[in-house]
Amino acid sequence: MTPTNDSAPLATTPPPGRIVRATQSLAHGFRQMIGAQAIPTPSVDPQLVRLSVIERSAEVVRYTLWRAEHWLSPGGTLRAVLRLSTKLALLIGIPVLTIGPVVLLLLEGAAAASASLVAIAANLAAMSISLIAAVLGFAVLTALLRTFLRRK
Repeated sequence: MTPTNDSAPLATTPPPGRIVRATQSLAHGFRQMIGAQAIPTPSVDPQLVRLSVIERSAEVVRYTLWRAEHWLSPGGTLRAVLRLSTKLALLIGIPVLTIGPVVLLLLEGAAAASASLVAIAANLAAMSISLIAAVLGFAVLTALLRTFLRRK
């Protein structure tokens, strides 16, 4: 067997299918929509050996956290989602914390007023039942008196 100059074509991966391309397009559009920016690769401060112990510890923690963030989301999507979530939480949380106690106070007042209205309605119902009983009693008494008076 003699060697030939024709190199065998290397195995190539087929182009991605429609679903993969659509998913990649949606992911890219989502990253653009939330404003994700690529995170630069973290590097250690070149002055690390000259720093004091506290500064060196802080630098090591900073580098470790940045490296973890870069490992989790090098495209910056995680940072952008956290930023968007924080804005949304503030947008919802600040009005709830400022208006919520006032609404709660109003609802407590409405509950107390409705309890008073229930007590008033119960008293009126009891009074109307007693009035009906008194009228019926008076009618019976009148009927009995008329019956007894006619016999004489």
